[in-house]
Amino acid sequence: MDRDHDAREPSVHGRAPAPDDIAVNSDNGLSRAEAGQRSGRLTGAGLTAGSTVSGTVGAVASADDRAQQAAGFSALGARQGLDGLLGEAVDTMSYAVGLWREVDRDAPEQAGGLADALRLYGALLGGVGRYEAAAVAAHESVTLARTRAAETPRPSAVVSLALALSVLGTHLMRLGRGAEGMAAAREATGIARSLFRDGTGDEGGGDGDREARDVALATALGNLGLHLRQDSSPREALSAEREASEVWRRLARADDAYESDLAGSLSNLGIHLAETGTPAEGLAAEEEAVVIRRGLTARSAPAHESDLARSLSNLAVRLVENDRWAEADGASRETVGIYRRLADALPAVHTTDLARSLSQRAGIVAHERGPHHAVDPADEAVRLYTRLAGANPEAHDEELARVLAAKGRYLTSAGEAGQAAAALTAEVEVRRRLSRRLPHHTVELFAALERLAGLLDSMENREDSAAARAEAVDVLTEYADDFPEESAPHLALALMLRSEQLGDNGDYAAAFATGERGIAVMRGLVGRGEDLWGVDLGNALANSALWLAALERDADAVGAADEAIALYHAPPAAGPWLPPQWLARILVLKGRALSRLGRYEEALAVHIGLAGLLEELLAVDPAEPTRSELADVLAVIGSMTCALGDTERGTEYLERALEVYALLTGVEAASCAGSRVAVLLELTSLAESSDDLSRAVAHTELAESVCRGTPAGPTTGEELLASVLRRRAALLARSGSPVAAVDCLREAAGILRDLAGDGHGVRTAVAWAEALGELSALLVVNDDLDGALDAAGQQTELLCAVQTTHPAEEVRDRLLNARSQLHRLLRRVAVALVRDGRSALPARQEAASVKAAFLAALREAAAADPPKYAPHLPAAMYELGVDLLVLRRFEECRGVVEEGVELGRRLWGDDPHQRHWLGLMLGLLSDCRRGSGEAGPARAAADEAVEVWTRLRDEGHPAATDARLAEAVSRIAPGSPR
Repeated sequence: MDRDHDAREPSVHGRAPAPDDIAVNSDNGLSRAEAGQRSGRLTGAGLTAGSTVSGTVGAVASADDRAQQAAGFSALGARQGLDGLLGEAVDTMSYAVGLWREVDRDAPEQAGGLADALRLYGALLGGVGRYEAAAVAAHESVTLARTRAAETPRPSAVVSLALALSVLGTHLMRLGRGAEGMAAAREATGIARSLFRDGTGDEGGGDGDREARDVALATALGNLGLHLRQDSSPREALSAEREASEVWRRLARADDAYESDLAGSLSNLGIHLAETGTPAEGLAAEEEAVVIRRGLTARSAPAHESDLARSLSNLAVRLVENDRWAEADGASRETVGIYRRLADALPAVHTTDLARSLSQRAGIVAHERGPHHAVDPADEAVRLYTRLAGANPEAHDEELARVLAAKGRYLTSAGEAGQAAAALTAEVEVRRRLSRRLPHHTVELFAALERLAGLLDSMENREDSAAARAEAVDVLTEYADDFPEESAPHLALALMLRSEQLGDNGDYAAAFATGERGIAVMRGLVGRGEDLWGVDLGNALANSALWLAALERDADAVGAADEAIALYHAPPAAGPWLPPQWLARILVLKGRALSRLGRYEEALAVHIGLAGLLEELLAVDPAEPTRSELADVLAVIGSMTCALGDTERGTEYLERALEVYALLTGVEAASCAGSRVAVLLELTSLAESSDDLSRAVAHTELAESVCRGTPAGPTTGEELLASVLRRRAALLARSGSPVAAVDCLREAAGILRDLAGDGHGVRTAVAWAEALGELSALLVVNDDLDGALDAAGQQTELLCAVQTTHPAEEVRDRLLNARSQLHRLLRRVAVALVRDGRSALPARQEAASVKAAFLAALREAAAADPPKYAPHLPAAMYELGVDLLVLRRFEECRGVVEEGVELGRRLWGDDPHQRHWLGLMLGLLSDCRRGSGEAGPARAAADEAVEVWTRLRDEGHPAATDARLAEAVSRIAPGSPR
């Protein structure tokens, strides 16, 4: 809940402000007791509480008169501050300080009131948010009071010094100078205690001196308590405030004018009690404060009604801490009602109070009735604070920023992300202004930027989120130059969050660089004893290993992982510490990096250790995610062990992985189905390599069953089923079940066809083409040439279409192979047709057409990559030449073959392993020329062919058989029929 309870400036006699969630009932002016005493002097000065500076006499005849008038204006300013007229009070007190300076110049012996006036002036400046000016005034007040106390060590002078130090400490705390503020508060308390060193409290003075010293001590103790709380010393803070309350109670028993101060101290005591683990006692203290202020209001409503509202606001907080929300709702409703009535009557005084009470009410309503009900009061508070901050940003920017943050939170919870982002963006802008004026607000600016970034992330607005986190790092880096120790925890967090965001966005280099900066800061925090940062240091090192691995800097990734693992095994002294699940994640990273480095034995050892860790975790808590992770690790161990040559042990690990996968249920079983199938296919390969085909088939049968029994997911579904069916078909064909194999391939091709039609992309279309090719080959084995030809034709058409939209080398190669397969099938069909006594002409013509397309594609590929494709051109030309010769298309045949012979001479002239193709090409060229009636050129080609084959035979080439040589020689004989 957004606690917003009277976190005010100190009373001018010195009570300190609280942090944002502390209820401090310290007025903006003097305590009512002190103001009441001084109001008697107003009459003596010829002034009234309604007087203004402009309505006074401008010239005073003597120093005594000027001193009296200065005292009168000081009292008037205090009274105005008490009544909430802060602007008028500042002007009045400024005038009073000027008068006191004139008195000090002309009659310094009568200027004792200057130190007190500066103290009051500083307190009022703080009340309007002018903290720097307030600290300057308070510092001068301390200097003067210290000099006066040294020269005139009367109790009143020492009291004045104690109060001045108390006020100075307050403003230093507001400026983020906590150590200096604490020193001032401790000195103030020590001085106030010194006034009572003999236990009487009235050395050198009467009851009035005793009363003043009690006020000084109670004030100093209360302020010290708030400093101690800010310094995370709640027990000491409680002790100080408890003593302060006892002093105020003693004062109130003697004079009911101090009851309001007692109520304020009880409110602070309630806070300290709640924070030290006794919320019930804290509530009792606040309830007493409310009773006191109800009594004061009943006796003098106009003077105390705002105090009652403040106590009711604090009571609401204490009730919330005791889980009494309904009563807290009633207290906050009454608070708003009082302040709304007061603000209507005196808007300049109570608009701030109304805004603060609305902010608190929004938090309570959000819990009681839901965040959407809190939006309206929060929005009204924003409007009021916006108006107030427009007139006086120094006084109200901080409150405006806090209520904007709360509004953003309520809107986010109510599902209004766009409006929430607008509220948080406005908060960031206000906090930018604050940090420019007061650098210690940079930490709050960082928190606001992080809130905004988190919301923008949830809205998938990555660009603006990244900009917010980048700014957070920049502002904290600049702040760290001046305040390194204070900024370090926040800078470490900002750098870690920014690094993670950069990594999530794929900018691994920047993620690593940013993370390294964060790691350096965290090392410093751990080194100075802040052991809890060890957890974040471990996480940052893990992220560093991840980014390094993504950058393919695997050796460095292993180093980062080793440092993180060492931190796990030897953590800093204080806990809590990183859980074993975190160590498991680091071991996975390290194992993968070692594998990529080729350090397989080390990687295997890491994964075996990881498996042992996961088994230990399962023994304590058999959680499904841990079980699935163990199965995955066992599968990796099995694969690596097989790769290192120990297939027997590797198979054992793979089978253990299957056993663990089989134990999974529900979502985990579905998410791991793909991994389970991968293990089954690996076991299939192992069984196949050992010629255990029946076992291999059984593995694919189980893999098929897993696919069919698992809902579609990122690693399962129809595409994986198609892959398993293709693998199963190959094994069935090898094991003598070609019909079952064909059925598997037909189903696989159908699945992939449907997926490709649904827009699953090029990869699926290529897989469909591969399945068609496999089906075609299997149908040939089954003597179903028509079916084989149909499948091969579909494959070729499909790959042509894919290449049109994705002309990648992989697709081009597959298309070349498909055309080659189709060409062979068409030739085979032509032979079968001739055997059956039917015309083979259409088949032969189509074969030539397919081969011509193949050759054209091969020429294009050879132009792009000659070393890879050019050596295949002559063979393609030869095969096309044969087709054209059979079709008696001699001119076309001669053109293709002559080009092939020339290319063959150039490519194969000195390569005995390929030169036989040249012999074949020359024989084909001879036949082609003879068919065209060119006897001389035909004889020349035949002679060269004989020469090639003779040389090959002499070199012992296996293709140079007697039959080949006899065929070549036969072409030389006149009239040889070819």
